[in-house]
Amino acid sequence: MASRSAQATATSKKRKNVDREEAEQDVPGGAGALTTSSSSTKPYKSKVLILCSRGITYRMRHLMNDLANLITHGKKDAKLDSKHALPSINELADLNSCNHALYFESRRHSDLYLWASRCPNGPSIRFHVVNVHTMDEMKMTDFVPPVQALKEHKTEAALKYVGRKEQESSRESRKELINMMRPDDELEKRKVFA
Repeated sequence: MASRSAQATATSKKRKNVDREEAEQDVPGGAGALTTSSSSTKPYKSKVLILCSRGITYRMRHLMNDLANLITHGKKDAKLDSKHALPSINELADLNSCNHALYFESRRHSDLYLWASRCPNGPSIRFHVVNVHTMDEMKMTDFVPPVQALKEHKTEAALKYVGRKEQESSRESRKELINMMRPDDELEKRKVFA
């Protein structure tokens, strides 16, 4: 009995090998075309390290949190103590396995500078941030899907948005059905009263 099951598995393996060989011959490029499939390589994921200096105000901190919520592949880190912390950001990004870094630097508790860089030796740029407004200050954003997605959990917001669209489509379909039925009813009334 065991020998029959072993023979059955051996024949099924032979069939699979024959099918693979036929597929390789059919593909222009031969066996090499099958080995370079996209499933064997991992997708490239860039990560962003988000951190700030000591002494930032509450508005600056809220802006940083809003940006962290926008960037889904971001990692937040603790505040940096030293004033000359720019060279240590590369080491922190390497420890957190991040490719990019956003550093919020506060000077004199009034000026905010945003450093954006590619780690470890890529280009960097410094922005002077003026006129900071956070997501909490925005009004009447409950029904705007992108803003709502920032305020709530992403999947819940997506489900609510899809559900609302389905409700709207069902309302529209009901209205269309009612409108389609009305002319027939009016014709029926005309026939009865005529």
